[in-house]
Amino acid sequence: MTEPLRIAVVGAGIGGLTAAVALRHAGFDVEEALGSVAFSGPFSNLLFAGVEPLLSANGRWGERQLLDPAWIAHERTPSLANPEYGALWWLNTGRTAIPAAPESAYWAAGFGGHYVYIDPANDLVVVLRWVPDLAGTITRVLQAQKTP
Repeated sequence: MTEPLRIAVVGAGIGGLTAAVALRHAGFDVEEALGSVAFSGPFSNLLFAGVEPLLSANGRWGERQLLDPAWIAHERTPSLANPEYGALWWLNTGRTAIPAAPESAYWAAGFGGHYVYIDPANDLVVVLRWVPDLAGTITRVLQAQKTP
């Protein structure tokens, strides 16, 4: 018998909070601690990508409102200290970070080149691991989408 997937959410800001809420709702065993998000098991990329539907639906999961829509809007609002950073999400304000991507794109960034890139305009979620060049990788992904 396979042991159920256990997930430890260790801080990680809104990305960790959103993942923890969505994963608990889906029935996973989620533990909370301090630090960053750590997933064990073969489905971690799918779990990260699963955050996007919750954010796109303004915090709604099925019939339940899990996150306040005002918070979802706030997390995508440029901060005063750094207009390319919202409430724990990186923003493509002025298309300066990723010129090929729309300004509406945003992403979580983790140590070592781990990213969850969300692009509502292109209906795209990209989960990257150990990638040193986010802008270059996303540019190539967007170009590949446009190729017939």
